[in-house]
Amino acid sequence: MRFLKLFLALGLFTVFVTAQSYAQGFNPTLREGTFQPRPIAISTFHITPDVAETNYATDMPAIVRDNLERSGLFKAINPNAFVQAPDSIHREGIRFAEWRA
Repeated sequence: MRFLKLFLALGLFTVFVTAQSYAQGFNPTLREGTFQPRPIAISTFHITPDVAETNYATDMPAIVRDNLERSGLFKAINPNAFVQAPDSIHREGIRFAEWRA
């Protein structure tokens, strides 16, 4: 019985709030939004001399880059525009201040 009273009170409150919203002219309109893919920088990997397969350093980032672009959510930045080379990142670390858009 107590649950039924609580349920009815919640229902009446919902109806009251909805009626008040429409009375005040609240009419939400959904429109088509504009979306632009987010730029993302995907660098090749640093190649160490002991790695037998050096193709992994370029093939794996290319696969990730292509998959992200195909999702439509990301747009890969041209690697020629990168401010650091993979060897520089390996030696000095990432210089975050320079990578900001």
